[in-house]
Amino acid sequence: LLALQKNAMAASFGITRVSFNPSDSNTLATTGPKFFKLWRYADGQLKVWNVNLHKGREHQGYTDHCWLPGDDRVAACTDQGEILIAEKGELKTVLASAAAAGAARLLCLAPFARGFLAAGEGGVICVFEAAKEDVKDLYQLSHSFPCAQAERGLVASHAAGAGGGEAKALTITSLSATPSEELLYVATANSQLASFPLANIDILKADEHHFAFFASGGFHHAAITGIDVCVRKPLLITCGADKTLRMWNYATKTCEQ
Repeated sequence: LLALQKNAMAASFGITRVSFNPSDSNTLATTGPKFFKLWRYADGQLKVWNVNLHKGREHQGYTDHCWLPGDDRVAACTDQGEILIAEKGELKTVLASAAAAGAARLLCLAPFARGFLAAGEGGVICVFEAAKEDVKDLYQLSHSFPCAQAERGLVASHAAGAGGGEAKALTITSLSATPSEELLYVATANSQLASFPLANIDILKADEHHFAFFASGGFHHAAITGIDVCVRKPLLITCGADKTLRMWNYATKTCEQ
């Protein structure tokens, strides 16, 4: 143990995300409900480095944060759809364009070479890119893409509602880009996992669906309560607390019905 720091606010509301600054391992950030702080490890002590938040923002519901490429900047998002950009303990700007694009309650952030990505309720991936030097906001919303799935559990294709049901927006709970940034992987609140062609954002149409779901339609949305395997065919059947019965083919790794 190198250092220990107690904080009354963190003890009351909890911390949900901790991350180290990629360019400075002695600096870290923490976020949680009503909690957004930076920390420095120096001289054998962990010292809080309060972000100079404007009045009324100290006790917001902070849901996630990420360090941004190129600078000692960190972005934190809130359950009100705002994104705060801080640099060396100073609040630089507050972005509200994600909420305007349909992501009213942000839940996750992820950095990439050109800026960062934000998502949450509303089923919208928002792409923010570094703005020109003379722009006050530092980052601008450049693209937004819907993440939806057909009501019957099939993949929502390029036409909304294709696949046998009306496309339903999915709440996105986590984002992660591959090291090459070719693909972005997303996890959703209804236990779905999907990939998105991040490298193609400049040529993708914003009003079409570009997410490829894994085991589409198969995931239960609650606990699995029963399972049985077919004797002669590569099939198994499951039932769950979500009141569904699903037939799987474990040879092809698909949900058949």
